[in-house]
Amino acid sequence: MSFVGHEGEFSPAQIIYAAKDVEHLEEIRQKQLKDAEEQGLLKCVQLENAAVLAFGDIEYNGMLVDKDRWLKLAESKLEEALSLQEDMNQMILDDELFAEFKPESYQVSMFDDAETSRLNSIKINWSSPHQTTPIIQKMVPSLESSDTKILSAKHRNAHPLIPKFIEFKEKYKKATAFGPEWIRKYVDSDGKVHTSFTQIIRTGRVSSSRPNMQQIPADNDYRNCFIAEDGWSYVSSDFSSQELCIIAFASQDPVWLDALEQGQDLHSVCADLVYGEEWAAAAETDCAYMAAKQKCDCKGHKKLRTAVKGINFGLAYGMGPHKLSDTLDIPIEEAEALIDKYFAVFPSIKSFLDTNGKFGKTNGYIRTMAPYKRIRRFPLWAGPATEPKDMGSIDRMSRNTPIQGAAGDMTKEAMCRIRQYILDKDDEIKMVMVVHDQIDFIVRDDVIGKWTPFITEQMELAGKTIVQNGLLKSDTTTAKCWEK
Repeated sequence: MSFVGHEGEFSPAQIIYAAKDVEHLEEIRQKQLKDAEEQGLLKCVQLENAAVLAFGDIEYNGMLVDKDRWLKLAESKLEEALSLQEDMNQMILDDELFAEFKPESYQVSMFDDAETSRLNSIKINWSSPHQTTPIIQKMVPSLESSDTKILSAKHRNAHPLIPKFIEFKEKYKKATAFGPEWIRKYVDSDGKVHTSFTQIIRTGRVSSSRPNMQQIPADNDYRNCFIAEDGWSYVSSDFSSQELCIIAFASQDPVWLDALEQGQDLHSVCADLVYGEEWAAAAETDCAYMAAKQKCDCKGHKKLRTAVKGINFGLAYGMGPHKLSDTLDIPIEEAEALIDKYFAVFPSIKSFLDTNGKFGKTNGYIRTMAPYKRIRRFPLWAGPATEPKDMGSIDRMSRNTPIQGAAGDMTKEAMCRIRQYILDKDDEIKMVMVVHDQIDFIVRDDVIGKWTPFITEQMELAGKTIVQNGLLKSDTTTAKCWEK
């Protein structure tokens, strides 16, 4: 406590105390570097040490919030939620299926007509799982909860009340989670949010808190509430089809590589090969895919493309047949058959994923792709004695981590590269946010033309550190506020 409020010269005791704090740091650093070198992690260590500074800049710079717009948006979402609540209450009154949830009697208000009083007699708390689960079970008896993810995936059309309930939950959550309390908790006296980053999570990606910027609704209603000061604009750059390009490069699948290189719609190309004659038969007149292998509006193609798209993106998250079954609302047997058919068409992708899965199960860890090759260890791994359910989880993580980790590594590389050039230019450009594969800057309006092509160039150079064929491109946009 002798340092608190201290003025003037430090005493010998204070100097010794301070020296003790750093006495062993250099020795520890040298041991850590030796350990990192032995494990092949020096590149990874260098990346993370440089990234610390970029994340520090983002936290310091912050993002300016239009508080009035934010609060009006919260008010609007609440009004929409209350309107949906009224609709659901009316359905409870009108449908005999819900007879047990109607009051046996009600009192007519002297200020309202009988119908309004009757509607107001419904006292269901639509936010309460305890109250809504019995109602949902009247429509879908097999369900054990009112989880909207399950309802949306499998039972949206079971009754007209269900889509109303799903929308109500979404609107109400936004109104409450992102309302006045959010402003009070997270907007500082300078009018900005200064999020805190956790730099390394399991795959090497990043998370943030206070507030969690990854949880800000991705629609522009909310993102547009983050604004630039007068004379400045947002310049945002993200990797196009980042995970798909990583899978294509790592597996060297010729179909994926060709489709991405030619600018074709990858999901449609894959669906064409998986479904064959069924895909050809579903083509309508003027089909954009048949003409130039672009995404089309054919109703039959849309259904088949959605199924294959679910697998394409699911590959990056270790998706198995159960998850695909839930996502597409199809029987588990059909999901298994679809995955088998898919991998029969794309054996190189299967080989890439199987190799990673086998390595993780055999060694108890998995690495991300070169040159960073960060290690993710699996604490539940116990060699041949590993529990089967744990081994299944290790298999999924081993398939997923190299893809997700490579995506995180190249985004950090891009941040570090750009930071080197903008460090002494904060009167022109500032790094203010990173979410997944998108990095955001505010740039002075009169120099946007100078920095936009530079950001794109550095993003793509960062992508080449892993996807060395240059397949990965960056899309850079400019706006007066933060955009998706």
